[in-house]
Amino acid sequence: MNRRPTAATADLIKRITAALLCAAMAASLFGCGRTGGPEQPTGTEETAALPQAPAGSVSVPYLSSDSLNPFFITTSVNAPLVSLYCRGLYYLDNGFNAVGDLAQSEIVSVENVKVNLKPGLVFSDGSPVTAADVAYSFELAEKSELYEEHLDNIESCTAPDDATVLFRLEEPDVNVLNGLIFPVVKSGTAGKEKDLPVSCGHYKFTQDGIRVSLVCNTLYQGELPAVGAVRLTEVTENTVLETLVDAGEISFCYSDLSHGSAKRTYAAATDVYLNNLVFIGVNRKNVNFGIAEMRRAMSLALDRQEMVSAGFQNFARAAVLPFNTSWAAIADSSVAAEQSFSADPAAANRMLAPYGAGSEGSECYVTLLCPEANSFLRNTAGVIAKQLAGVNIIVTVENVSKYEYYEALESGDFDLYLGEIKLPPTMDLDAFLYYGAASYGIDPEEGELLTKYNRYRGGEIPLDEFLRAFVAETPFIPLCYRNGRMCYSSEIASVAGISEFHLFGEIDKWDINADHALG
Repeated sequence: MNRRPTAATADLIKRITAALLCAAMAASLFGCGRTGGPEQPTGTEETAALPQAPAGSVSVPYLSSDSLNPFFITTSVNAPLVSLYCRGLYYLDNGFNAVGDLAQSEIVSVENVKVNLKPGLVFSDGSPVTAADVAYSFELAEKSELYEEHLDNIESCTAPDDATVLFRLEEPDVNVLNGLIFPVVKSGTAGKEKDLPVSCGHYKFTQDGIRVSLVCNTLYQGELPAVGAVRLTEVTENTVLETLVDAGEISFCYSDLSHGSAKRTYAAATDVYLNNLVFIGVNRKNVNFGIAEMRRAMSLALDRQEMVSAGFQNFARAAVLPFNTSWAAIADSSVAAEQSFSADPAAANRMLAPYGAGSEGSECYVTLLCPEANSFLRNTAGVIAKQLAGVNIIVTVENVSKYEYYEALESGDFDLYLGEIKLPPTMDLDAFLYYGAASYGIDPEEGELLTKYNRYRGGEIPLDEFLRAFVAETPFIPLCYRNGRMCYSSEIASVAGISEFHLFGEIDKWDINADHALG
């Protein structure tokens, strides 16, 4: 038999029903995840735990004519900004060591590299970072101007599961991790030049109409930077960025100094070590320089420290070996320890004497091609000519246009040439030893150097065994590795962790006066 509730019972039922409806509404508002968006806090305790974006802002230059999508950037103005909003599997420190960023661990074999992602990683929208996102980013990076050369030796990238990335190599490579520094973005957010990708760096994009800026990514896994926003100040390709820093219009500017000079500035500055090798190319078809001892003697007669100071205004680091002077592997090399950046004319003369050359022999006349538009190289060419005259090698410097320079190289109409090349972070020398962009005058198949190089790259022999073969043959003459420069305004008390592909990657460690930077 059915019984109707009493008035008291009915009132209780109404209160319970109302409470249940409130709970259901709360669950629908706060408890349900949203695809592609951040998970929202489910209670007061979680809300309190969310980090607060810091106050203040700083300003950086950017070109609106170039993309802000890292896979479409083409200029040295926008390229440094990538490290503000993106992270990679690895980054390179000042010693050109690969340091795990999104990568927790790796297993490197002859054919593959397996990388395990750190757990709990999320993009700025709260969605998880997965191996599929890495594979998506790789597909864009391998076709991009900034990263394609880093990834030349990687045949494919796949995601066996959400936390594992598998790279298949074309050839064994002991330095393969150095190339895995491409930015990782969320799948589907960076396929077009105008896309502002969802990423997981210190900052994320925000857009007010057509104006784009960067705001603090409070979901960043790590310390937040001292300021909460980065203003993008539009400049032109002809803008002298150092003057804007001096005037306080921008907070930072970076230059790779590729134009061949350094603008005077009153701002604080720090050098950025580049992997740009300056070298003397030697034509082996020259009757003298086809002899390894002659090439080696020239190298011994050169004082690299004078070139760095007089030729490059100290925006370089002396080098005798083909690999970056600042690379940690070179610092540990016994062959590197045996070399000197100072000239050794006595040793050079002893090596030249059997060929009737040197201070006690006949004069040796040669020409040195030099690009006339680069004052760093022009000044260095003069230093080279002066130094080689000390061992009776008489150099005529030919400062020529870019067209004339490459025409002479292509035709083989040169004795020596002064060149600069940006080597990939994997430290490969294919440009010299595989008929690449810097192989003029070199016969890679002569001697055993190429074999030693391949064995070193494959992990079969130690670095020093290859370096000894290089010193003996000296197919070209390394002179120095060039630097770039980061300038910063008075609102920045100090910077830290700056390296070429990671300029702002440790901005959380910088000492920034947030009160002064308010704006």
